[in-house]
Amino acid sequence: MNTDPFTELPKLIPKLSKAISALRAADYNGMVQLYEIIQIITKLTDADEDAALAAVHLLKIASPLKQTIFSAVLMTLLADRLKQNQKDRLTWQRAALTANISFVDFQVLLNSNNNPLSAEQRQRIREHPLESQKILENAGVGDEELINIVAQHHERCDGSGYPHQLKGDEIHLGALAVAVCEFYTAMIDDRAYRNTYQAGEALQELYKNSADREKKLQTQFIKLVGIYPPGTFVKLASGEIAIVHRRNPDTVMPRVKAIFGPDKQPYFGGLLRDCNNPKFKITGSTNQNLRTSLDLTALWATD
Repeated sequence: MNTDPFTELPKLIPKLSKAISALRAADYNGMVQLYEIIQIITKLTDADEDAALAAVHLLKIASPLKQTIFSAVLMTLLADRLKQNQKDRLTWQRAALTANISFVDFQVLLNSNNNPLSAEQRQRIREHPLESQKILENAGVGDEELINIVAQHHERCDGSGYPHQLKGDEIHLGALAVAVCEFYTAMIDDRAYRNTYQAGEALQELYKNSADREKKLQTQFIKLVGIYPPGTFVKLASGEIAIVHRRNPDTVMPRVKAIFGPDKQPYFGGLLRDCNNPKFKITGSTNQNLRTSLDLTALWATD
């Protein structure tokens, strides 16, 4: 199997659409199709975690299902970081792929809407975890843990969530994990009603107004992706623009490749820079749209 996430993740969109259609038609075969998707995601993350993270930040896909796929990628990595066993990791991955199964068509409208939500729309948002639960149950899914995670993925530890205003340990850890992955992927995505958040800004928003139990999980997520995640663009003290290439286990400063010089001229293939060197210190993030000028597969195939 090709383990290049930049080419393989987009191919999962039609597979996920087919699985969702099956489940919504009360066909349990949709769960079999989800398992095949999970196997592919797991192989991609096992092959190269940094490339998988970069794909989450760099791929431009029109379908709203991209957020679901990206959430499942992050969930796979987060479950491994939290040392979940194989059974629990699979349940969490399934939850990431099905939490919004009742909501897909409506997401298209929400993402393109820059007007205030109507009372009816707000009600639909609040009810969608239970609607997703119902779809899974009607399809014959008997995994109670999965059902609970899907039903609880918008609950918050302070009781401000929905649909049942659960608190603290009443909420499954997997549900909080789904919420983290969904929130982050939504924040770094384009929306009609707001600007795209840079990764660091999204991580700051993630941590705001959270209870201690949520903060512990969010801290692990932040350590997972890094302050400057792979696939994000940064400015260097040298005046160059670089792309974060890999996380660095020895320091919070990632490994980067300079892709544009101070004169804005591109470097062929990118040049590795040591961000611990003051000359190449990261001075900030940038949202410059440079994706189209990069061969992402080649960039992550070489170190």
